[in-house]
Amino acid sequence: MSSQRTLGIFLQETFGSFALLMMVFPFNSFLGDTWSAWIQHFFSVMITDYTNGGAQVNPAMSVGTFFYGWNDQSSLVVRIVGQMVGGFYAFPIMAKLLPSYATSSMGGPTLAAGASTGQGMAWEFGSTFALILIVYVAATQIGLPGQRPVIATGIRALIHLSAVKGGKTGPAMNPMIATAWAVYDKSVTMDQQWFLVYWVAPCAAAVAGTLLWKALEPKPKAKTD
Repeated sequence: MSSQRTLGIFLQETFGSFALLMMVFPFNSFLGDTWSAWIQHFFSVMITDYTNGGAQVNPAMSVGTFFYGWNDQSSLVVRIVGQMVGGFYAFPIMAKLLPSYATSSMGGPTLAAGASTGQGMAWEFGSTFALILIVYVAATQIGLPGQRPVIATGIRALIHLSAVKGGKTGPAMNPMIATAWAVYDKSVTMDQQWFLVYWVAPCAAAVAGTLLWKALEPKPKAKTD
């Protein structure tokens, strides 16, 4: 991979991850699980994807799509590094730039009190597994520009489902978001339990979802004269 392409992918993921967090977190923190939050989240995800040229902004998605063939080893590493850099800068800058009412209620993915590691892993695995299948269906069966509203709706629907069904993890469905929040919020303990829940489970789910999709993906129909 050329140095120019490497830099391009890195910057795409860095700015994409940064923009996503800056647009979504402050508003959804005080809007809660309301229609206003749904609408704001919906357009934020689509705008971020459009302005950053389809940045993956999620290490689990990047790992999954590596097994699908959308990333090679070099681009996989560069994407994840870029995602983490963008995420690490986002929350501290929010705290500096935004008014207190936007940041005081801001929260991030944390394991619910009393939840076991197994429960947390199950929630992150299930939500990320569903997410990557939504991404594949939208990207391969619908394509641009129609895939953007489908993916944006799917992400918000999974967040809502977790909220109403007593989710144990946030959900994050994204190791970048979970890690960036944990680094910013000093009360989060990044121990082995945390790592299993927010990195191992979603990445394993992304791989499992990819393998399932590769087995079930509709084959293009042969053209006939």
